[in-house]
Amino acid sequence: MVAPFNFKLTLDFHGDWIKFIKFELGQLPILQEKDYINIPQNKLDYYYFNWLKRAIRPKPRNVHISKELDCHTRLQEGLDLIIEKIEKGEELIPHLSRKIKDINYSDQLLNDWGIHHLHLGTLIEEDGFVQRNSRVSHLYKFLLYARFNEENAYLIVVMDHKSFSNQRLVQIIHYNWPETIKQFKVDEAFTLDDPISNEFVKELRKIGGTYFIEAEKGAVYTPIGGGYSIGGTSLSALTAGDYYHHKVTNLEKQVKENMFFYLGAIREKIGRNPKQVHFKLYIEKDNFYIYEIYSEILFK
Repeated sequence: MVAPFNFKLTLDFHGDWIKFIKFELGQLPILQEKDYINIPQNKLDYYYFNWLKRAIRPKPRNVHISKELDCHTRLQEGLDLIIEKIEKGEELIPHLSRKIKDINYSDQLLNDWGIHHLHLGTLIEEDGFVQRNSRVSHLYKFLLYARFNEENAYLIVVMDHKSFSNQRLVQIIHYNWPETIKQFKVDEAFTLDDPISNEFVKELRKIGGTYFIEAEKGAVYTPIGGGYSIGGTSLSALTAGDYYHHKVTNLEKQVKENMFFYLGAIREKIGRNPKQVHFKLYIEKDNFYIYEIYSEILFK
């Protein structure tokens, strides 16, 4: 007859998750520990996923250029540089807003429509960002608007800095790559009796208002960037944070409810009943594992 287990258990997957997030934040370019050290632990994962969404993960992507994209010849070198960096998988942070250094910032254009804006300068200034001073040239007021996923970059248009609420951005995506936003399209029988103006879009974002946009008759979309809360925070980042919080909670529950299985595996490995058991969360990319320190068993 097998003797009952009598052991000391150490288990804190939520603490392990927080340590992982802090480690990952420490690996991110631009950010420093002082930027996130005072953020409450229960909000760290939101800020982490929100920053990742804003930063564009560097990896090689296929570049797709819309039929509407027209670039001034004096900005072409900057556009070519961005395209080269996208195709090679190089860092694009120098072309993003300097607000990328602020972990608390919410990008409403990105949260609403999933669209990034990139600066077309070619000279790197002292702080590591490309030149964008409109006093040097009025052309620096113009930006590249683009949408990214893991494999592709969709270059929408070059327009000025005042175009963040211009619905033409969504219309161009709809005309060129409708398959990339089809999950946000509502029933084709649904149309807007009174389409909203660009100015109204701008005002709605200020108050966290939700709305539909009609790219053309019968093509109505919900926010293709995942949307934002009343406070302006990214709903997709909040959803990601909630998802992993529940994932970690469920893993803890699963271990506690199946302790006899884990203890049996440990006993088989070390040849005796364990006196101490210390489970830790081990994370590799998007895979979560359970690691027992003393027996060195990695449970998949």
